[in-house]
Amino acid sequence: MNDGDRLQFAAEMARCSIATQSEISDEEMEVYWDRFKGANLEDFTTAIRRCADDCVRFPSVRDVRDAFPKRQPVPKEPYQPLIEVRETEADRGSDALESFIDNMTDADLKEHVFAPMYKYSTVCTTDEQKNQAINFCIARFRANPNGRMYRSVIRDEVWKLREILLPDVNEVKF
Repeated sequence: MNDGDRLQFAAEMARCSIATQSEISDEEMEVYWDRFKGANLEDFTTAIRRCADDCVRFPSVRDVRDAFPKRQPVPKEPYQPLIEVRETEADRGSDALESFIDNMTDADLKEHVFAPMYKYSTVCTTDEQKNQAINFCIARFRANPNGRMYRSVIRDEVWKLREILLPDVNEVKF
């Protein structure tokens, strides 16, 4: 619920008050609002109406909470990937490209691969966040240099900049 739902919240509380022939003060109303303002309005309405039907006195916060509709948990099924990716010889790239990637320094990786990726990031908004993300990516790549995720990203970025980074290699086969 949000502040726009407060009027309906108060109306439901008043109905319950009438049904249980109990009075509720403004302070008590604030306590209930504070406890249930994060709840779904429909669920709250269902719960308070159940309490109005079942309770002899005005329900406690716990009574209302216990009257909320029970949600059935969604059964977890085994993970089934949408696609299966298999690496082929063509994915591995040429020896010259792979050798170049293996010999890239952290500064090269930062300048030519990861910094351009994070330049327009909407997730990392400060330079400090971008540097932390870049350093994390470099550390993950160094921990597993043959891992497909970082290796393929680096390979793609080096391929885009091949005229600058690999001037001696005329043609790189994928």
